[in-house]
Amino acid sequence: MFLRLVLSAPLSLRGASCALQVTLNRLAVRDSTTPCASTGRLWILRLGLYELTRPKERADDWVWLVDYTIQLDSVQCLTVVGVRLQDWLQDRRPLEHHDLHFLLLQPSRESTGEAVHGELSRVAEMTGTPRAILSDGGRNLKKGINLFREAHPGVSHNSDIKHKTALCLKKMLTKDNRWKEFAKQCGLNRKHCAKTDMAFLSPPTLRDQARYMNLEAILKWACDMLSFVRDPTRNDGTQVEPWRVTIEFKWIQEFAESIDSWQRLLEIVEQVEHYVRWEGYHESAANQLEQRLANLRGHTLGDQLIQDLLEFVEEQSQAARAGERLIGSTECLESLIGTGKQLEGQQSRSGFTKMILGMAASVVKPTYGTIQAALQTVKTKALRTWALENLGLTLQAKRRAAFSPSANGTKTG
Repeated sequence: MFLRLVLSAPLSLRGASCALQVTLNRLAVRDSTTPCASTGRLWILRLGLYELTRPKERADDWVWLVDYTIQLDSVQCLTVVGVRLQDWLQDRRPLEHHDLHFLLLQPSRESTGEAVHGELSRVAEMTGTPRAILSDGGRNLKKGINLFREAHPGVSHNSDIKHKTALCLKKMLTKDNRWKEFAKQCGLNRKHCAKTDMAFLSPPTLRDQARYMNLEAILKWACDMLSFVRDPTRNDGTQVEPWRVTIEFKWIQEFAESIDSWQRLLEIVEQVEHYVRWEGYHESAANQLEQRLANLRGHTLGDQLIQDLLEFVEEQSQAARAGERLIGSTECLESLIGTGKQLEGQQSRSGFTKMILGMAASVVKPTYGTIQAALQTVKTKALRTWALENLGLTLQAKRRAAFSPSANGTKTG
């Protein structure tokens, strides 16, 4: 229960401990003891290390999903998870955390192509040569994967569809002066409304990183705001005079046609991403996708986006053999990395800590048998050894050493 509360709910370590105690008290369970946060943390770490180090089945239909996660500029963590194609094809759908097997979790100050190649070779010793490797197309990842493929020509390298659609949107919108002006007006409007009674109407913040992967919120707000400006009194809960709404947000009406065009681009992107998540890359993918997008044609920008994405899907699908489907989305891995950051929480400000093993624990279905095997196999001492070998001293440990108490017992700082 503790593992499920932390890894799936998700509660904090202390929150899960308290939730268990409250539940048992409510159920009037006598003589019950619940784990404290530190005990639960050790369970998660031991489960994660067990998943990371347990033997994996050797097969020729593995697909590896590869990415870097970054917390401090000097340290990156190469993450490799895998899924068997036969398992995915039995119940073809978007991947979930429990579909994955954790293959590599390697913090390093070196993120060169040669370093990536070395780590991939190490993973191949565990699983055998994979059928395909899927990544976001980052420069060092791409170089390392290409070096690996030189030694293993039968391995295909595919690119994540989400990153490709974001690149296409970025290419179009950064050249669109109307989009630049719209983004500027949103920023100004946010400042005007931030500390007023119109704050509930202000536009969401455009993210600095992965901006073009997260346009849904800003475009949804724009569509809703267009309707609200036309009829600001239609909701009984409105707390602002209609004339103030009109004055503050009149500018958005000038972008009505552009917003409709951008919304169409987003619909095309969503259709393409949905198709590839469920169907993958295969020999008929581009043709089937073209039929699905037919009703979204008719606008210059939209038609160009459709053409670019169809060409990309066709190119990626050429790696698939006759009757074969290859996975085309790394979103599950991106989500897993997000889970890892959430588990590390405040500690992530000091670099990677042992809690990074929470990512590996998150792919495990916490059944009684699995937990029993993990706790019997991985002891606390093994955690310390793994942390020293892979993480070294954390910033907190270095700080304690640097600002240790003085010899005469006087506290420093």
